[in-house]
Amino acid sequence: MEEKKEIEDTIDSKEIIINIQENNEQTEKQSQELKDIKLNQIQNENSSEIQMMQPIIIDINDPYAGWGIYEDYNYQMQQQLSQISVESQNKIKAELLQKKKQKKIISEEEFKKYCKERRNKVWYHALWYLVFNVDDHKATKKILYEALKEVTSKSAIDPIPQNKFYFGLSFILRLSLYDNKIIQFDGETLSINKEVGVDLLTDILNEVGPPISERPILKEDEKKKMFSAFLSDDFLDI
Repeated sequence: MEEKKEIEDTIDSKEIIINIQENNEQTEKQSQELKDIKLNQIQNENSSEIQMMQPIIIDINDPYAGWGIYEDYNYQMQQQLSQISVESQNKIKAELLQKKKQKKIISEEEFKKYCKERRNKVWYHALWYLVFNVDDHKATKKILYEALKEVTSKSAIDPIPQNKFYFGLSFILRLSLYDNKIIQFDGETLSINKEVGVDLLTDILNEVGPPISERPILKEDEKKKMFSAFLSDDFLDI
């Protein structure tokens, strides 16, 4: 009887040990699942922060600082930046740097195609002007505005507002060809990059064609009507 009891006690002990092991395994599994859930939550939070902040980082590091396009958003961007941890900001910067390293090299044919679809843009008017209308292929923003404010306007009467012109002009700094920036900007003057060369750009632009102006053209009778209306106005509403 005693031997039988010992055997039963041994069996019970083994069952207890097995149960304890199973409980431990289940506990470890649950713990790991909780860790995985928490890790996914953290990753999702970081991903949301990156998605929210990525355009802000791009704006702050934008090469167009001083062009008068982002003044209205500076306060808002700084407010959002203050809510993001330094670690998250560093992750964002690292991702953007990696993307920058993977940028696509623009070929001559790709650049031609790009320009052909945008001959009405302010930057194309400016590029044409720098290549064909200036001997040293250099000009300040102000000179470009004075030269192109009429032809780039969509009003038959008024020139394009300066802030809109500068905004459209700013995209010229993004142009590249064979991994070289087409336009160099020293903070005051825009010039053709010698690494690209005026001769190559001349050939490309001649093939693409001259800029297209979207400014409405008034007929002579419309001009006369406007002039007559101006002369007959008593200006009492001024």
